[in-house]
Amino acid sequence: MKILERFSISFAAIIAVVLLNVFITNEASASHFRYGHLTYKSPANNNEVTFTFTGAFRRSGHGAPVVGSIITETVGATNLIFGDATATGTLRFRVISIDVANDWLLARALQPGDDSKESITKIYGAGGPYLAEINSCCRTGVEINNPNQNYRVSTLVDVTNSNASPVSTLPVIVNLVQGPASSFNVPAIDPDPNTTLRWRFATLAEMGGVVQNPPSAGGFPATIDPLTGVVTWNTTGAVLGGLYSCQVIIEDRDALDTSILRTRVGVDFLIQISPQCTNPNFPTFDAPSPTCGTVFADTPGVQITFTVNASDIDPGNITLNAIGLPPGSTMNPVLPQVGNPVSSTFDWIALPGVYIVSFIATDSCGAQTICTYSFDIALPVELSSFASTVIGNDVSLQWSTSSETNNSGFDIERAVYSNGSLSDWSTVGNVEGHGNSSNVNSYSFTDRNLNAGVYTYRLKQVDFNGNYEYHNLNSDVVIGVPTRFELMQNYPNPFNPSTKISFEIPTDGIVKLTVFDNSGKEVAVLSNGYKTTGYYSIDFNGSNLASGVYFYKLELNSNNESTVKIRKMALVK
Repeated sequence: MKILERFSISFAAIIAVVLLNVFITNEASASHFRYGHLTYKSPANNNEVTFTFTGAFRRSGHGAPVVGSIITETVGATNLIFGDATATGTLRFRVISIDVANDWLLARALQPGDDSKESITKIYGAGGPYLAEINSCCRTGVEINNPNQNYRVSTLVDVTNSNASPVSTLPVIVNLVQGPASSFNVPAIDPDPNTTLRWRFATLAEMGGVVQNPPSAGGFPATIDPLTGVVTWNTTGAVLGGLYSCQVIIEDRDALDTSILRTRVGVDFLIQISPQCTNPNFPTFDAPSPTCGTVFADTPGVQITFTVNASDIDPGNITLNAIGLPPGSTMNPVLPQVGNPVSSTFDWIALPGVYIVSFIATDSCGAQTICTYSFDIALPVELSSFASTVIGNDVSLQWSTSSETNNSGFDIERAVYSNGSLSDWSTVGNVEGHGNSSNVNSYSFTDRNLNAGVYTYRLKQVDFNGNYEYHNLNSDVVIGVPTRFELMQNYPNPFNPSTKISFEIPTDGIVKLTVFDNSGKEVAVLSNGYKTTGYYSIDFNGSNLASGVYFYKLELNSNNESTVKIRKMALVK
């Protein structure tokens, strides 16, 4: 995992009154888009992708929503374009942060039709990669370097490599002092092993056909360090109080061969040039705040709680806010909060994934400090493959893991389709896990002697503490009707006292299965009646028989024809 462990910026304040006059416009001017970041993750065993889109829009365009409110983003009819000629309808969002003074809200897109889910699921077909994007009109329209109101935020999706995109956080508005060497970091975290991150500015096409990116003033364009994500800009000639649009692309590249691009994401935001005070002191994050750059590495279901506390030696209050809070997390009291010192408590029942959160402290003079924390919440078991093979009426399941934590084992569960409906799940076997392991481990299980039909399977991975998680097989398993008359060798053989005899018949007919001793005397009739085409298994118990060699005979009478097969078995007591 690659992460910028500390993110602290020193720059002057937002000129609130100026921004208020600029931003609070009517909807016809469409001055609504401030910030956007689209990321994705995909499991190892199918083409299902989960997208997360976080966007900042004009708050007054949606009334006066508060944190937790749900809005429909109709100003630009914002929708997610998947890159395979399909798209969502106009998206709904849950508000996760607000800034009343600057008239913006930060919100996370919801699954269409399910307001409880702060992500969007898509199942792709074969092929790719796919360019997923939010591509709409209606920026603020007042950015000095970008009066064009179109915007575009995208990510490159490759469903063949089970990759997840990098995740970044930035303030909706990054404030820079007018001066020769203003700078800030673009923090990012990547969940995938054996990768490295690279930073660059988005092209004009990637950004939606803007006038200029990176921002430039007085002949000095901004620059970005491709290895660290540090943006530096000589803002001497920049417009005081002016807004500039900017988008940074974060590339996920192979660690051994950096020419291989795995995926990329963009983070689109605003920069304001806002001198407010001369030589201000900057807010600090004090105990009991965790050290800036802390990585919380844990497993799903664990409760993570900590207090963020900021103070400043300059007179006046501090405004504390946050960007990138994970889904389901809360701040108490709700942000933004104002005071000096000022504090709020983060509380979250951890969900799987990687997250990066930036807490922003802005003092009354406008100086800002940003403290970034990341969360690496690993699943107890990382499944790297899950596949099936059909041999006759046996289904062989094979799966492998790249890492395991507290893994007791796997229950293998099966369901069958009947008249278009799926039956209840039943447990057909169990395979013991490796407990804790960072190595690749391979597993297999064979489900034998199934009747013709369509089946589906899933693994129930169970921890030692009883927690569990399901992993579904990507495709259904089809057991066709037999094409031959066959009597299988009994199993086990030799046996004591029970064994299983399996056979398959390609046509409907009268089936008789009998057992004889070594002298030819019939000792048991296991089946004698009409059966349809299919696969069958019958248990034979020889507890009342002596040890020795026995024969079992299968007779099929169908369409006035008789077919017979005989096999030998041994009872050993």
